[in-house]
Amino acid sequence: MKFFLILILITSFISCFNEPRKNNELSIDNKENLDFLKTLDGQFPYKSKIFENEKFTKRIRKLLGSKYNFLIETWAVETPIKIYNSTFIARACEAHNCGSTNFIIVYNFSNKTMSIGVREEKKISIYSESEKNSPIIADWEKEM
Repeated sequence: MKFFLILILITSFISCFNEPRKNNELSIDNKENLDFLKTLDGQFPYKSKIFENEKFTKRIRKLLGSKYNFLIETWAVETPIKIYNSTFIARACEAHNCGSTNFIIVYNFSNKTMSIGVREEKKISIYSESEKNSPIIADWEKEM
């Protein structure tokens, strides 16, 4: 019994020195290669079927959690995909409510990180695999 008590104390003590992982960060090992997105410049997300790509949607699901269904159900009026400065950009909004509810998905090919902006009835939430927000997301936040 004494042995188990000491083992629990030692384990608890050691765990105090481990830095907790942030909820929205993916480890490098878990990051899927999304280089296929480079070929989609100028295409519409719906026509290119990006939301049917398992690697792409896995990353989005992990970032958004329970907000994933909201994005999929509300993502309607789209702009063509842009590839700009080694960055993938997809944007869309809710039909008949673009000013208040819209989205942006940004993937940086250089550091392999994804960021998503969700504006729901003018309330903005940012989800990012990186601690540093994308300047593209920052510009999107200032719109409207």
